Amino acid sequence: MFRRDWLSRLWNACHPPTRRARGSERCGVAGEVLELRQYLSASVGLARDGHTLIIRGDDADNHITITQDGRRGVAVVADGVASSFWGIDQIIVETGAGHDVVDVESVEGLPLIRSLNIDTGAGHDRVSVTVGDPTGLADPPDPDMPTDQMPVIRIDTGAGNDVVDVETVEGLPLIRSLNINTGAGNDRVSVAVGNRNVLADPPDPDMPTDQMPVIRIDTGAGNDVIDVRLRRNQVLLDIDDGPGNDLVRVVVGGPTSINGGT
Repeated sequence: MFRRDWLSRLWNACHPPTRRARGSERCGVAGEVLELRQYLSASVGLARDGHTLIIRGDDADNHITITQDGRRGVAVVADGVASSFWGIDQIIVETGAGHDVVDVESVEGLPLIRSLNIDTGAGHDRVSVTVGDPTGLADPPDPDMPTDQMPVIRIDTGAGNDVVDVETVEGLPLIRSLNINTGAGNDRVSVAVGNRNVLADPPDPDMPTDQMPVIRIDTGAGNDVIDVRLRRNQVLLDIDDGPGNDLVRVVVGGPTSINGGT
């Protein structure tokens, strides 16, 4: 009810009764959204800082596609409505209840936005995050990028039978941290970091532990399947599969912690 009331007030604020034209509108709502591009069942807008992209769905089944097509350029298709944005540092996706699909892709190895936060709420959801191959780029990612400048990714799919897939190639930057929480339900999580070797020079084998990317997976109660593939041993991995009859497969050479459910 609150979400629908919020959307209703937002529609009335940006579309007075005397206006019939549709398109990009600018308005402020509770000091949060500065620019509202489009919303039907999903809304897409910028926060007041101009660098945070906010995508909100409703309690229906939302389908969101996000493609980073430039160093800070982002193309969005939200329930069939396309928008483009530039200068984005952070993306927040909140799709609410429903059986939602969220696909995020960084084409040709371009570094992901510095912060990606996805919350799909309750329902049988699917989330996919892919970083492509940087081979052949005129301006490839910096292999020496400090860890604190790498992307931070958080995925929370709530209760339901959810599917989460995260994949990057060997080319840096990878991630600073990846946190996946799927809540209760029979979930499937697949994480592949550095699944293909495309670096001419391998990462530093003496990288300090406090500079290594961190991956945490919590699947909650349910009969879950977790598949993690890490090409190199320079990732800290922590898995909690919660209560249930779970299947966990990890192929990794680095420090690993696995908390098994009962």
